[in-house]
Amino acid sequence: MSIVIWEAVKQELEIPQRLSLKVVDKIQFENWKELEEYTNPKGQSLDDFFEPVIGYHEQAELLYFVCDGLENANEDGEIITKDSLLPIFIMLKSLVDCLLKKIY
Repeated sequence: MSIVIWEAVKQELEIPQRLSLKVVDKIQFENWKELEEYTNPKGQSLDDFFEPVIGYHEQAELLYFVCDGLENANEDGEIITKDSLLPIFIMLKSLVDCLLKKIY
């Protein structure tokens, strides 16, 4: 899914060949702070669960795509567990944020 994000953002922006790990860690930490009161979604779609975070995001469509992809992978229950949905979403949102902020 990270390759799809990279390619989608690359169509709109000029992006680097690689990202700085320090920058990714910083943005990922900020995203964790924003979502620290969230628990794993129980009985609701990921779109609804993450709506407060995604709603006004510059790349909301891309983040909704991420949610849909995670839900589809979660349907099997063996590919992605419910407990890993939140960390994976935060990691992928952090990638989007790094690329959009043009901080490499």
